[in-house]
Amino acid sequence: MIGPNFAAAPLPGAEVAQYSVGNNWSVTFAEPLDQLLLVAVFWRGTYNFGVVDPTTVYTFSRPFTFASGLGGVGVTGNTLFMPDNGSFYDGVLKFDGPITTLSVAAESPFPGFGQALTFAAPAKAVPEPAAAALFASALAAFAATRVLRSRR
Repeated sequence: MIGPNFAAAPLPGAEVAQYSVGNNWSVTFAEPLDQLLLVAVFWRGTYNFGVVDPTTVYTFSRPFTFASGLGGVGVTGNTLFMPDNGSFYDGVLKFDGPITTLSVAAESPFPGFGQALTFAAPAKAVPEPAAAALFASALAAFAATRVLRSRR
C-alpha cells in the first residue's frame, strides 16, 4: 500500500483484513491509542455494469479526518458516502484518541463486493535514556541554582 492515496500511512507489505462491502464491524484494542489510522483498500460504492447504483454509506462510531486519498468521497459528520462511479476508493482516515474501540455500520444495496482495510497507530515518542538523563541533570542544576539564590 504505497502511492499518493496512502501517503499518510505507507505500509508496504502490511496484512489486511478482507470483508464484504455491506458488513458492519467493530475492533477493540488492548490499550487506548492516541491516534488511529484506518487504511482503506479497494473501498467502493456498489457497482453493477450499466446501472447507476445507490451510494454506499459507512457510519463510524467516532469522528475522523481525511489523512490522504479517498478523493471523490463525501462526508457528513462521522459518515462517508461513496457514490457508484465505477472506481475504487483508497486512502487513510485519521481518528484522534484515546481510542479503545472503533465500529462502522455499512449500508450497501448490493453487499458481497470485497474490500480490505488495515490499521496503523503512530508510535508514541519515547525519550532516549541519554536525553532523559540530560533533562534530569538540567532540572537538578536549575533547582540547585534556585536554592542557592534563595539563601543569599
